[in-house]
Amino acid sequence: MKDAPIIPRRPDLVVALLLGWLIPGLGHVYVGRVAKGFFFFGILMTTFVAGLWLADYRGVRWEDHPFYFVGQFGSGLTLLLMTFATSEAPRPIVHIEW
Repeated sequence: MKDAPIIPRRPDLVVALLLGWLIPGLGHVYVGRVAKGFFFFGILMTTFVAGLWLADYRGVRWEDHPFYFVGQFGSGLTLLLMTFATSEAPRPIVHIEW
């Protein structure tokens, strides 16, 4: 008797979206694009760390500047980690000009 062909499971795109929001590139790895996932992880983490270096290792908070905070919100887990890590740290008063 012949075995039935194995049909690969189609990845759930909502799960891929959530995984990609939590950790950049993980959504691509989930759907099978491993090289692309690691590429995005490397690029986005490099720019994230460079941005932290430029900001003296402080995340942007709502009280600092709402516009920049909303722009930073798309980075997912990195934003959450930086918010908790720097929430109690003393912050100098810096007025951001347009």
